[in-house]
Amino acid sequence: MPVDDEPRIETNAELDQHFLSNPAKLALLIEAAVIRSTDHVVEAGAGIGTVAARVPSCQRLTVIEYDINLVPYLRKRVPHAQVIQGDALVSLPTLRCDVLLSNLPSRLTARLVALLPRLDFRLAAITVSSIDELTALEGVFAIESVAVLEPDDFRPRQSARAEIVSVARAEEHGP
Repeated sequence: MPVDDEPRIETNAELDQHFLSNPAKLALLIEAAVIRSTDHVVEAGAGIGTVAARVPSCQRLTVIEYDINLVPYLRKRVPHAQVIQGDALVSLPTLRCDVLLSNLPSRLTARLVALLPRLDFRLAAITVSSIDELTALEGVFAIESVAVLEPDDFRPRQSARAEIVSVARAEEHGP
């Protein structure tokens, strides 16, 4: 469900904002999350809600966005979600989270990856510059590449490719 004025939304280059906008790739991200109706879903770096708007029915959807200018678009696009304006990396440890979704700017990915072992989640579907960024998590987590994201899959266009990656605790994923 696009926001009527989405094409006119100004992005903040200083915050490295790029919203995943390819419908097929958005569907792959949501599919990889394996969201259940009883899940508490949290999206870190929700932007204008392109991902959150596609989250299927769940117990609770919480979206976190740093840029206060994007909060009105989130409230409009996903009115059923709890919207938190602030630093997702600070908020995440305080929230119940069965499924974590994230499309944070690439400069924040290393901080998110370092935080993952301290979070209590069943599954995460996140975008990273490369699956190689997750090698430190091997053994603790089962990590699987879901899809390659091309620069044109984002609005505005990114300068490089990225990947959607599924992350689950190794013991929950099985041998």
